[in-house]
Amino acid sequence: MDNNKKKIAIDVFIISILFAIAGSVSISVISTVNIFNNKFKNISKYKQISAKIYELDEIVKNKYNGTIDDNKLNDELRLGYMNGIADKNSRYITKDEYTKIKKGQQGQRALFGAELIADGGYIKVKKYYNTNFNEVNELEPGDLIININGVDITTENAKESITNLWQLEGKSVDITVRRGINDINKNLVVRCVDILPIESENFDNIGYIKIQSFNNRAVNDFEKQLEKILKEEDAVIFDVRGVSSGEVEYAAKMLEFVLPQGLIVSSAHKDGTSENLFYSSGHKELKKPAVVLADSEAAGAAELFVAALKNYNKALFVGTQTAGRGTIQETFELKDGSAVELTTAEFLPPNGISFHEKGIIPDVSVETGLMQNFEEQSTFSQNDLQLLKGIEVLKNILENNATK
Repeated sequence: MDNNKKKIAIDVFIISILFAIAGSVSISVISTVNIFNNKFKNISKYKQISAKIYELDEIVKNKYNGTIDDNKLNDELRLGYMNGIADKNSRYITKDEYTKIKKGQQGQRALFGAELIADGGYIKVKKYYNTNFNEVNELEPGDLIININGVDITTENAKESITNLWQLEGKSVDITVRRGINDINKNLVVRCVDILPIESENFDNIGYIKIQSFNNRAVNDFEKQLEKILKEEDAVIFDVRGVSSGEVEYAAKMLEFVLPQGLIVSSAHKDGTSENLFYSSGHKELKKPAVVLADSEAAGAAELFVAALKNYNKALFVGTQTAGRGTIQETFELKDGSAVELTTAEFLPPNGISFHEKGIIPDVSVETGLMQNFEEQSTFSQNDLQLLKGIEVLKNILENNATK
C-alpha cells in the first residue's frame, strides 16, 4: 500500500511538472507572438514611411531640373519628421546649431553682448546683458537686424543667419539695423561673450538676484551670491523674468540652497509611471522674507523655481502669469553631430500639481516689461513696476515683523 501511495504521489508530481512546462511554453509562445506582432507593426510602419520617401526621391532625382544639397536635404527630412510629431517643445537641431547650443551651455551665449532671436522675417535683439559687452551700445533691445553682409534677413533664413554669425566669431560684419522707423548701417566685430548667469544688487536692506540662466555655472554663482546677500541684507528678491531656457536639474540644485527638507521635482511619464527626481536636504533653508519676480516669458526651469518657492511658502510671486511649459526635454546627439531635442516626460513641482499649458498665477499681479540691463552703479529702474512692487511687498513684511 505504501508503495502504491508513493507511486501515485510521484505520478501527480510528474503530471504537475508537465502542466507547468506546458503552461510555461504556452506563455512563452504567446509572449513571443505578441512581441513579433508589435515588431511587425513597427516594421510595417517604417516600410510605409520609407516607401513614401523613396517614391518622392525617385521623382525628384529623375525629374528635378536643379542641384540637390544632400546635407540640407537630410536636415530638412529630419526637421520634417520632428515637425510631424506636432510637439512644439521637440525639435531637430542641425550640427551647426548644436555646436552653438553647446557653447551656450558653457556660458558663451551672446553675440555682440546681446541675445538674438529669429522673429518673423528679422533677427531681433531680445535683450543685452551688460553695457561692457556691447561696445558703445551699438545694439539696443528691440532692434531688428534686417541685413547681414548684403543679404536680407527673411523668415526662411533668419535662424540660419544667426547660426552663421556664430561661425564668424572674431570677424567684422556689415549689418543694417532697423530701430523704430530708421535703418542704421553698422560694422561690428562678432564676439561670443561669456554671460554671467547670476547678477546681484541691493536696495537698502533688500538683496536682489537676477538669474539669467539655469546651467552648471549658475549653481555655483547662485550659492555664493545668495550667501553674501543673506549675511548683509534682511530680505531677498529672486528674478527669473524672461528666462525660457535652462535645465530642470540646475534649477533643482539652486533650490537646494533655499528650500526646507523635501521633494523638489518629480517626473510623470506617458506610461503612467512617475519618478522623484530631486530632493532638498534643508541644510540651507531660507529663513528670510523673499519675493520671486516672473513673467509670461518665464518657462520650464524658471517656472519650477517659482512653483517650488510658492509650494513651500518661501517667497511671494510678483509679476504676471508664466508661460506654462512643464515638460522635460532630453537632447540626443546623432552620429553626424546634429541632435534631437525630444519631450520625454512632464515634470511636477513639490505639490505634484502640473502647471504645463496653464502657467503659474502670481500672488501679486503687476504688468510691466523686463528690466533690460545692469548698469555699473545700479540695476534699479523707476520704470520697473514689478521690481518696485517686490521691494514694497518685502518692506511691508519687514515692517510688520518688526512690530511683532
